[in-house]
Amino acid sequence: MYTFCFLLIFLVIPPSLFAIPPSIARIVRTFEGQNKQKGVKSKPDQVTVGSGDGAANDTQPAEPSLLSNAQQARLAIDEAIKNSKLVNHPATWYYRGVIYDRLVRDHIAEPSTVSILLDEALAAYAQAKRLSVSKSKQFYSFTLNNLAALWSYFLNRGIGYYRQEAVEQALAQFAICKRILPEEPTPLLYTAIVYHSVDQPEAALRYYQDYVAVHGPHFAVARAMAAIHYHKLKNFDKAIAILKEALLQFPFHNELLEEKCLIYDASRSIDDYSASLKVGLQDKKIDAYYAYAYLLEHQGRIQEATGYYQQLLKECPHQYDTFRQVGFIFYNEAIKLYTHALKSNRQKEQYAYSPLVESFGLMHVMMQHLWLHTIWRNSALPRGFLSKEPPFSVRPIWVVYAHPLVQDSSASGLVHLLQAGKVPCTSPLYGYIHRKIATAWANNRLVQTATALEKYLQQALYYLKMAYRQNTKDHKVAQALYYSYYHLKKYRAANKLLQVIQKQKYPLEDDPFVGHQDPGIMD
Repeated sequence: MYTFCFLLIFLVIPPSLFAIPPSIARIVRTFEGQNKQKGVKSKPDQVTVGSGDGAANDTQPAEPSLLSNAQQARLAIDEAIKNSKLVNHPATWYYRGVIYDRLVRDHIAEPSTVSILLDEALAAYAQAKRLSVSKSKQFYSFTLNNLAALWSYFLNRGIGYYRQEAVEQALAQFAICKRILPEEPTPLLYTAIVYHSVDQPEAALRYYQDYVAVHGPHFAVARAMAAIHYHKLKNFDKAIAILKEALLQFPFHNELLEEKCLIYDASRSIDDYSASLKVGLQDKKIDAYYAYAYLLEHQGRIQEATGYYQQLLKECPHQYDTFRQVGFIFYNEAIKLYTHALKSNRQKEQYAYSPLVESFGLMHVMMQHLWLHTIWRNSALPRGFLSKEPPFSVRPIWVVYAHPLVQDSSASGLVHLLQAGKVPCTSPLYGYIHRKIATAWANNRLVQTATALEKYLQQALYYLKMAYRQNTKDHKVAQALYYSYYHLKKYRAANKLLQVIQKQKYPLEDDPFVGHQDPGIMD
């Protein structure tokens, strides 16, 4: 059985996979540290390349000190390419690229050395690709993978330097990326971002335009270019033209609409923008409805914005972006209301605390400690010098009130008692009554807030569910829908959606209702 499996695998794998010349295989073992090259430390200080495949017994002087595996392999592979047979084999050039690739990383702190080593690595990889097309195609894919890995290495270094605000170093890494994969546009984008961040708008625009020329339109790039034209170059018309063109390519895109609102706001011409959108409303243009609703939302007129979004849905019942936007409006309003509910709950707890106790049909108000008792309690003298109770002190006392208030201690009864003037403002009971009234009001507000919070969540649930049905890959919608299910206590639906999210391998973000949660708020 095992023999049959081995033969099957051997027949499936192309024979060319095993066609690495023995000399190159020995160099690879040296590179990987499997060969102990004692000759490197020997008296002649030479590295030998075997001639089992027709290569001459070439020798290369080595440094007196111990060479690394990569350095030994470099000396050997440089000799191998002088052989007439090995020079035409793709494995020779592929592994030469691998060896120089490693040396680039080993000498990364030496820019001049890195440039020389990188040239050798790229030239070797290029030759490996040319030879692999007709002879050993697996080396072609290996070479592409290695180039992509080397490109990612320098791209990540550039991003790291950018985050550390090391501008020159970041730009140098992105320039190297362009040498490795000239057709890849991502370094152009990062270069533009770096120039944008250091207030060099002309350079940033140039690289943004180069990126778009290779990659094609991108909403974030369009927004950045519009911002540069208005805020840096003071060209309002150009900025608005860029955003209009981008909105034709990316209709209903919130970031573009937001930038448009910000520019009109900054130029104090927001009324002109509003008037132009109202013309589109008269013509019942869907994009005008959405843009006008977003403008109202940007201005904080949430209720009016929601009305226009809902009108749009009447005209276009399956408009995904509108379902998503309205769902997040209600969802975010629920989060804000929840934060307000927490503050109200804490305020209610503060009001609820009172020194007055009701028992046996009487009301007892605990008086404050007398001044001498307080001084003794706060004294810095050792307790051994004082008795357990200070001399001439009086313990805290209780003042007992017995009146009809005990029969009806509701907030309304307390208000009537105060209005009748039966409780002097200097009485401890006066402060207690005010506390109890405030507690009743806080309870009423909390009940109203909880009702409104549930209503917002129900509305968010409806619109987010409609949006999710149209696009199950929108993980932000999925997570908001999950938390709406959960806090409305629809646990079965929440668990089912959570399983889908986990299968899609999207990380579940923190619950916005838990960050400040107190017990009992959502119950």
